[in-house]
Amino acid sequence: PKIVDPDDVETLQDLVIGAIADASKAAQNVASEKLGPLAGGLGGGSLGLPGF
Repeated sequence: PKIVDPDDVETLQDLVIGAIADASKAAQNVASEKLGPLAGGLGGGSLGLPGF
């Protein structure tokens, strides 16, 4: 897309990583709310991605 600046791919990468981190946190919150104490055994919902 024209929005992506080919000279500044790092910004796009940072935005994607941030969006994934936010989605992971939101999923963890929903799991905690819906499953309560059972959610602790699900591995934290990190999607297998280090740092999330």
